[in-house]
Amino acid sequence: MDYKFTDEDHAILKGVQSVMKGISFIYGNNCEVVLHSMEFEDRAIIAIENKHVSRRDIGEPMSDFVFKLLEDMSKVDEPFINFFKDTSLRKNELKSCTTLIRNSNKHIIGALCINMDLSIPINEFFKDFLVYDSDKYNSTKTADYTQTARELIDFSIDKALEIVNKQRGLSSTDRNKAVINELYKKGIFSVKKGVEIAAEELGISRFTVYNYLKALKKNGD
Repeated sequence: MDYKFTDEDHAILKGVQSVMKGISFIYGNNCEVVLHSMEFEDRAIIAIENKHVSRRDIGEPMSDFVFKLLEDMSKVDEPFINFFKDTSLRKNELKSCTTLIRNSNKHIIGALCINMDLSIPINEFFKDFLVYDSDKYNSTKTADYTQTARELIDFSIDKALEIVNKQRGLSSTDRNKAVINELYKKGIFSVKKGVEIAAEELGISRFTVYNYLKALKKNGD
């Protein structure tokens, strides 16, 4: 191609590469994720996850499908879903989605292709999809989702109580102070009605909560 890639173009494609591992992790080993760069079409593949699906590798040219996509400029603003059989080197059936990547000038600089192997047994797919490798992803943490401010505060109070209740011999006052301290560190009192809800749940007055917060701020805790 005649177009000369810029630093911005390279940065965009590098950013896409960071997303590819996440996609392959979520959908499992039978989901291939391929990134094409339009800079050098004869070695367009610059990144690939789960390359065993099609047995392609970095440095290989782009597929015929991407070429055809580029030729049809009326379609390039949308992702394309395509079913096709016996097109990979393994002769398996794939469900493929290709999305073209543009820079700030709307110039096409790459294509992200996601290929799901449909030929595998359904039990094998779900086994891979639902189970993560705890050794490989040992930093995986459980995400907690809440829907409302009240749920967020209630949830945070429960978590704070779990921490504080591990401390033996605390008086009721010290226990409440410790809970308020935990909530303060998590920024709960910046949430609307945070003080009111915390006071209600702990069975103390708003005035008491404000006094505890005043002392925390004064002591720099």
